[in-house]
Amino acid sequence: MAIALVQSTSVLAAASATTIALAFASNVTNGNFIVIAVNWQNTGISVSTVADGTNTYSSITAAAINNVIFTQIWYTWNITNGGTAPTITVTFSAAAVNRSLSIHEYSGVQTSADPKDKNAQTNNQTVNSNAADFATTGSVLPATDGQLIFGASKIHTSATGLSYNAGTNFTERTEVQQGGGYPFETESFVQATAASLAATWTVVGTTGPSTQAQHVMATFKAAAGAAEVLPGHGPLLAGLRNRLIQHV
Repeated sequence: MAIALVQSTSVLAAASATTIALAFASNVTNGNFIVIAVNWQNTGISVSTVADGTNTYSSITAAAINNVIFTQIWYTWNITNGGTAPTITVTFSAAAVNRSLSIHEYSGVQTSADPKDKNAQTNNQTVNSNAADFATTGSVLPATDGQLIFGASKIHTSATGLSYNAGTNFTERTEVQQGGGYPFETESFVQATAASLAATWTVVGTTGPSTQAQHVMATFKAAAGAAEVLPGHGPLLAGLRNRLIQHV
């Protein structure tokens, strides 16, 4: 079964606080996968815990702008609180401002072990006005076909009216705006055949001086096992698989 988005939602809370929380609109399903992206501001502050009362969450290294604004991905797999619409609570090490939280449920992600495969991030990237696929993480090569590619990004700027469009192949899942020009966006797509890629975003609008962005990306394996892909061999393996199918 291919990976598919079930539901997603997001919230922005500008005032200083030590937590941010958000509930799913609908009940989740046992065995599914939850991935969240959280953004916050204040020097030296980190996420202490992510909890929904049942599942255990794992973290991926945060991206930063000038060590003041941070974006991080957390996730949990093979969830066991199906039939409920859980509230996910993020707790920070100290009070943070301009907190944003985006939560997503997917089906079809690997349940037998931690599905996380690769991750990449970019800190302090200077971004240009109306630049297609300009904002980008570093590239990675997923180890298997059919993986979920999930990304999150935040712009910090003195300009107003900026927004994001999802990058090539990606679909926007959530976007929140702080003050009408500080977009925080998540996006994803399922890569049918493993190949090197980066998460990208298109900046919409005119950037101001010192407009910077941060981006994080992670890839997650599908429940159906796929053959491991060696660097540069994704298309070759896909062709061999198709030829084998034709001879069955």
